[in-house]
Parts: sequence; structure tokens; C-alpha cells
Amino acid sequence: MLDSRNYKHKFITVCSFLCLCLFPFQLPAQEYWAGINELEFDGEHFYGVADRLYQIVKLDPKGNILRTFGKRGKGPEEFTSQNLKLSLGDSLLYVLDGRGMFITTLQKDSLSYVNKKFIGKPTSEIIFYNNKLYGYVTDFEENNPFITGVEVDAFRLIGELKDIESTLFKIQDPEPINPFYDAEIILANQHLVLVAREGKSRFLVFNGDSLYERQIPIIEETALGERIKGETVALERPEAKVFWKKKIMPKYKLLRSAYLSGHTIYFQVHSYKVGNALISYNSSTDRFKNIGTLSNGQLIALKGDTLFAVDNNKLDILSLSSVTACADEELNFYFSSDAFEERCSSCSSSYFEWYDYAFQNNIPINLILEDNSWFGKEIIDAKTVTVLQQWGLWGKVKYEDDCEKCFDSPIIARISNNEFYTFPEPLATLKQNISCIE
Repeated sequence: MLDSRNYKHKFITVCSFLCLCLFPFQLPAQEYWAGINELEFDGEHFYGVADRLYQIVKLDPKGNILRTFGKRGKGPEEFTSQNLKLSLGDSLLYVLDGRGMFITTLQKDSLSYVNKKFIGKPTSEIIFYNNKLYGYVTDFEENNPFITGVEVDAFRLIGELKDIESTLFKIQDPEPINPFYDAEIILANQHLVLVAREGKSRFLVFNGDSLYERQIPIIEETALGERIKGETVALERPEAKVFWKKKIMPKYKLLRSAYLSGHTIYFQVHSYKVGNALISYNSSTDRFKNIGTLSNGQLIALKGDTLFAVDNNKLDILSLSSVTACADEELNFYFSSDAFEERCSSCSSSYFEWYDYAFQNNIPINLILEDNSWFGKEIIDAKTVTVLQQWGLWGKVKYEDDCEKCFDSPIIARISNNEFYTFPEPLATLKQNISCIE
């Protein structure tokens, strides 16, 4: 005789299993955002890679998940790699599976499957430019970096990656990137192709007629970092330089992000000279502009006055005017030499409240250190840089030795030209003295 309770339990278990098979579990939006990268924006929707799930996701402008596609595997609608790359066409979405050397084509609107094609040669990025799809390849056929120490990279038509004649343009760089610290930012629209490095302020622009290099003028040339110490004889060999550059090992992204809008490139920088800034470059006029401070997340898109950024695994929607609102306001923090020794335990909580408020409200921050050198204008030494990184301090950094009363205490602050405030000081004082914050 059957036990009705056991039978009922088994029936529920089987039904639950069938439901999970027929209706795959949909993670909430915040779970997707924890693993989403490689975001693309077509002016109406976002398309991203949820690497942990081997999926492509479509999102609305508020960050809600609309559709998903794919899973792990080797089938027509599956991916073998987590690190997928995306490129948007007019009505199609192209997905590069670098490990399997496949490109999967989807309909943008429905994320429905179109086809999957083997590309025959590895490519690290894909771009849709001038209504054609190109792949970014290292050209070993023309110049072997293991022998010469020089990499030649090229954009070639997908399907013709082995054909030198299909090259859109080539990049020959005597300083190959450090694959651990110096990743490339590659973007394209119908007007421009951008190739930049997160650790350097130099970038390349291709506009259809020419390929040229520019450098953002108001930030440092390279990300501050740690020089490689110890035996470096092996690093003098060209083949070693391909994989591990001797020079600067960036500890942070100087260029945090970039976005193309028509003939304008927007750079989000993380600089010791200007702090967290949004800088634009107009390729038509060949001019740079410092728009304002952008510290809220990582820039992913701009549309009119709306700025989209990813911050702590969620989408933040800001107005471009909020970035420029406090551009003329400045908050100065003055540090005496003993602030880093004592870590200013008596005033740190108050200081960090001030700093966080300025950081979150896009207020430019100026960090002024006491100059103990005989001749003044001491450079920022490695120890100070390390401490600043540990404290999480970002902003324009300089030394001063002629600021009256500035260094009477370990840390004091001043808003614009107002009076000095010695820590600890309540946060309300800061809010009252900043006119650009409502």
C-alpha cells in the first residue's frame, strides 16, 4: 500500500523539477548587475554580458532586465567564454566568443538567434564601423613581436581576418601593452574609431580619412604606479617586453571609461591632477573641454542631458548639468606632515564625512600637502602616493609651504575662499558653505 504522504512529496518534487526545466530561474536585476560588463547603448536600450551566466542581457534605460540569451555550452545558442565582446549594428547585435573563435548574431529587438559563424583567426575585439564588422587582431604575419619587440595590430573585416588587404587601419606601437595593468578601450560609431589605454592619457582616433594620436592635456601622461624592482635584465629582451613592460605599472585606471557620441569622445578620468573628471574631445574642432567632476560610478552612456553610470552594481541616472553644477566650486583639504604618521585618529571620521559628501556631489577636491623640502614644490613621493591610495583620496594634489595656519592641525579644510575649518567639524558646516548644492 502506497504512503499518500510520500507519494504527494514525490509528486511535488517532480513538478518542481519540470517547472525549473521548462521555466529557467530568472535572477533579479541586482544579481545580474553584479556580473554585467561590456555594456553597449543604442540610444534606447542597453545590452550587456552577464559573464557568470554566459548570457547576453537587454535592459531598459532604468536598468531593468528585459530579455536574456544564451548559456554555457558549445551549441548554436551557447557560449564557451565568459569574457564575451559586443558590437551593435543597426538592427543586429554581434557577440564575439573569443575562446571558441565564433561570432553569434542576434536580433536586437528580441535577442533572437540569427546565426553563429566560425571566424578562423583569434580577435580580441569587434567593432561595427561604416556598416561593416571588423575584428582587432595582432598581425604576426607582418611583424613578429617575439623577435622585434614591436606589435602590429590591425582592424580587419570579419571573415577576412587572415587577409592583409582587408585591413581598415594598423597600429604599430613600440611599447606593447602590459596585459595585467594596461587594458585597451576600443569603441566605434559611424564617425570614429577610438583606441585608448586605461593607464595612459594618449589615444588614437580613426575618422575614415586618417589615423592620428592625441593626448588629454590637463591630466598626467601615465597612471601613477609602482616601478618594477629587482633583477630586470630579462626584461631588456624584446620578447619579454611584450608581456611585461619595465616602465610604469598602473595601480589605478587613469581613463576609467569613454563614450562616443557623434564626433565627440567623452573620457571619464581618475587623475591626481584634476581628480575625477569628465573631459570631452571634439574631433571636428580638435579641442578638449573639462566639463566637470564625475565621481558617481563609471560612465557608460550619454543621451542629451542624461548621463548613465554604473555604481556598486546598479545603474545611476544623472543629469549632465549636475556634473557641471559645482565645477567652479572647490573644496581644499590641507594635510600636515604628521597626518600620515598619526593617521589623524581624532578627526578621521569627521574628515571622511566631508570627503564623501564632496565626492558624491561632484565637488572638485584639491589635496594640499605640507612641503618640508628646502626649495619648495616637492614632488609627490612614493610613500605619499601609497598612503593616498590606502586612504582612498583622489583629487588634485600639490605641495604648499606658505599657507598661513593651514598646517596647524593634521587636517583642515576650506571651501572656496571661505574660512578654514579645523577637524573635527560637523558635516553641516560643509553643506552651508557650498552654494552649488541645493
